[in-house]
Amino acid sequence: MAIKVDGVRGSDRQPRLTVGLSGSNLIRVSDFNQRVVLQAIRVAGGETSRSQLAAATGLTFPTIVNITRRLIEAGLIHETARIKGPRGSPAARLAIDPDGCFSLGVNIDRDHVTVVILDLAGGVRARDVREVDFPSPEMVLDFVETWYKDTTEGLRLDRNRFIGVGLATPDDIGTIVLPKMPETYRVWATTDISALLQARLDLPVLRDNDAAAAAIGEAQFGDGRDFTDFFYVLISAGLGGAVVVDNEYVHGGDGRAGELGLLPADFNDPSGPTVQDCVSLAELRLRLERSGYTGTVAELRQDVDYCNPVVRDWSSQAARTLTLPILMVNALLNPTAIFIGARLPSCVLDTIIAELTRNVAALGSAVPKTALIRRASHDEDAVAIGAAILPFIAHTLPSHASLMKNKS
Repeated sequence: MAIKVDGVRGSDRQPRLTVGLSGSNLIRVSDFNQRVVLQAIRVAGGETSRSQLAAATGLTFPTIVNITRRLIEAGLIHETARIKGPRGSPAARLAIDPDGCFSLGVNIDRDHVTVVILDLAGGVRARDVREVDFPSPEMVLDFVETWYKDTTEGLRLDRNRFIGVGLATPDDIGTIVLPKMPETYRVWATTDISALLQARLDLPVLRDNDAAAAAIGEAQFGDGRDFTDFFYVLISAGLGGAVVVDNEYVHGGDGRAGELGLLPADFNDPSGPTVQDCVSLAELRLRLERSGYTGTVAELRQDVDYCNPVVRDWSSQAARTLTLPILMVNALLNPTAIFIGARLPSCVLDTIIAELTRNVAALGSAVPKTALIRRASHDEDAVAIGAAILPFIAHTLPSHASLMKNKS
């Protein structure tokens, strides 16, 4: 029997992300409370008791008993061992059932397609990446459909337990021109990839941009859990940014908050190159090819020699180009941390962060507070993992969006 999930109305882009555990005893938000309890069990990091859940969520013990019973019946949690308390019967321990439900995460970019399967406990059951320049929609659909069917069959995962597909793509895919982009790639601008994936896989598809997905993954399963406010910089084939405020991902009025990649690289030349033109894997690869390197980004991560002057010069320019935008982020948003993620060798990314930190410190005296700049938790799969979380946000995790839906 397939598990029941709520429908999602309106846009396929998820408006907010909340990781707090405050519950409500109102009957009208009982589904929200169920999400809160499920989240509390998940963030407990292992096993927990009903009394501990009551303390963590602020819900009454009878409410916790009723909710956990429903979660057990739905196959989302299970009882484990009992522990003996100071008096009375031993207390049952509760834990997430990783097989309770699954999500498929898909990241489509101009130089690769990555897929992951995420379980309810946040475990990556399988992943794969296809390194391909400017893939066509048909190639992406064939790859994702074949991989999903072969992998679920090979791992014996119940497809009825999949609650959806999370899809992450760059904004303006097919519209913003990158080096060597073929004219045929513009088809992406008029392709409803969400609808096509849903038809191929018979699963609901939830979509957001790649930087937003990476930030959501950081907030749920990375070091972002330790910060209520942070800014995420994603260096991919292009460059994107995402904002998390008070534990909530912020889209902005038109879903374009954090779009630092389209800022001028030189504010004295606003019609010149953008930040993305200088700080992107497409630019790095173009420079490497001009110097005679013909490998893929994946091969670069394996055999890069940081002493290569091309890599060194690009990373130094990347840090310089990001300095003013990062100062602006500090002044306007006052985040407690700034995470930078990229499909880059660790040595290169760490060097960019170190130089950027020095630049900001040297020029940031006029900014009241500058945030710690650090490497994002996840490496090459950050966006796909974040995408896979979107269906969990829609159907199992507490959010203001789900609360408002229950009130309507």
